[in-house]
Amino acid sequence: NEHSSRLFAHPDELYQLVPGVLADIQRLTGLGTIALCLRKEEQGPAFKLLTSDGTRKPSFCQMPHCDRCRSEKDKTVFAPHLKEVALYPVTSGEQHVGDISVELSPGQTIEPWQHSLLSAISEVFATTQGLSKLSHQHSQIALMEERAAIARELHDSLAQSLSFQKMQTGRLRKLLEKNAGDAQLYDAIDQVQEGLNDAYRQLRDLISTFRISVSEPGFEQAIRNAVAQISGRHALEIELDFQIAHCPLSANEETHCLHIVREALSNVGQHAQATKAKVSLQQRPDSLIQIQVEDNGIGIPPQPEKPGHFGLAILSERTSYLHGNLMITRGDPIGTLVDVTFEPTFLNNIIPKPKYATENNSHRISGG
Repeated sequence: NEHSSRLFAHPDELYQLVPGVLADIQRLTGLGTIALCLRKEEQGPAFKLLTSDGTRKPSFCQMPHCDRCRSEKDKTVFAPHLKEVALYPVTSGEQHVGDISVELSPGQTIEPWQHSLLSAISEVFATTQGLSKLSHQHSQIALMEERAAIARELHDSLAQSLSFQKMQTGRLRKLLEKNAGDAQLYDAIDQVQEGLNDAYRQLRDLISTFRISVSEPGFEQAIRNAVAQISGRHALEIELDFQIAHCPLSANEETHCLHIVREALSNVGQHAQATKAKVSLQQRPDSLIQIQVEDNGIGIPPQPEKPGHFGLAILSERTSYLHGNLMITRGDPIGTLVDVTFEPTFLNNIIPKPKYATENNSHRISGG
């Protein structure tokens, strides 16, 4: 029925669905109240009691003195204190995780077909309980990975920016001690100011990135939201071509790809004087993942990177984390193309490792 079929599809809804299943079994068999007791430890008391009639605790239940009516593993028995209660063990793997209790009228016996049905439903509950635990473990792992990713991102981006500012302020102090000229002092101050602006922008982007990653269902939606944010911030018309929905990227890979797209588009909005941009994510014929961000702006200058300016450095750094290649190409006649390719981890041990056309972690800027 509907309740039973949903158990396997939604094991995380075990507690919500079980009462409906028990009620269906009670109506079908004509037996008395049916209850499911679940235990965390095989020898411990039940932590959860679910019943077919919605009562919190059936009259025959001895909870928390659960040792008085515990079934034997893989064997149906009658509760010692009440001969009118039959117990069916719920066993997940080698662990006895609970019992199904069935209330019987005086003198009533369980017919073979009822016994088969109750035994089968106990196996269903055991399997679903195992799936529910597995789902919870996956959620815990995902939470731990999320926390680790946040710590890693803070270290890899913001901490490095602040470290650079510490060096810059030390340089400024030395210039003051040497009574350096105004030109040198103002240059150092400008670099500190620019670095602080970059650090603030990185902090804002980190907050946006992790707000998206936590609240949005999936990598593609996170990319779409990032594109929409930057499009609105810079009045930039952005076309998105997302063709890697079938690729099971790791959480780290998704985070780095999201940062690459955000950083490349932020550079377009701040420096390119562009009106249009296109973002493409696809899997190439050689199975590598390719990210391209193209704009119709003024084109990247021959010497784009100034001390303290982290725009291109961040792109290069993110690409290196992916063990990939970064190429930045001037358009002909206008615009800039940022091209990142990397081998996703899900290809490991599946296909021969591809040979890159250029060295890993390369960063090239070329004319059109």
